[in-house]
Amino acid sequence: MKHDDLSYFDDVGDFMQKFGLPHVSDGPPRFASHELMIQRLSHMEEELEEASDALFTRPEPDLAAFADALADLVYVALGTAHVCGIPFERVWQAVHEANMKKARPDGLGARKQGVVKPEGWQPPDIKAALWGSSMKADKHVCDETCIPWCPKWPSGEWAEKQSAEHATCCETGKCADTGGK
Repeated sequence: MKHDDLSYFDDVGDFMQKFGLPHVSDGPPRFASHELMIQRLSHMEEELEEASDALFTRPEPDLAAFADALADLVYVALGTAHVCGIPFERVWQAVHEANMKKARPDGLGARKQGVVKPEGWQPPDIKAALWGSSMKADKHVCDETCIPWCPKWPSGEWAEKQSAEHATCCETGKCADTGGK
């Protein structure tokens, strides 16, 4: 995923910085606002729909339009990783390493797709990729970025109203079901 010592993630980061959009270096891994997350996911769905259209809704499949839609989908997905402060290259590496430990089942022809998780296969440790091995993988940095997601956050100013209950919730990762990780 690298070209000329830069990655596609770096390219998208340059784009995000050029236009003053949220960027991975703006803070720790976090969800953006609920509204922005809806917007980002909707944009990815639009790009996937364009790929589908290029393949299935034209009289003949259009490879150039399909390739353009795939590149746009990756661009928007990487931009979403930036918006969320996700260190994507570390996450990618963890997923890639886990995927490379999968196997092809016996009996599949050369043209058939298919890989399986062999016995003992372990999924990638995405939490460690997000927050690094020096931090407990079940924690996230609790700040105003998790307020829209965490039901235990009291209304009011962040600096004035940090509650012990919320700090405990975030420290133990118990607000993960609401997106607070």
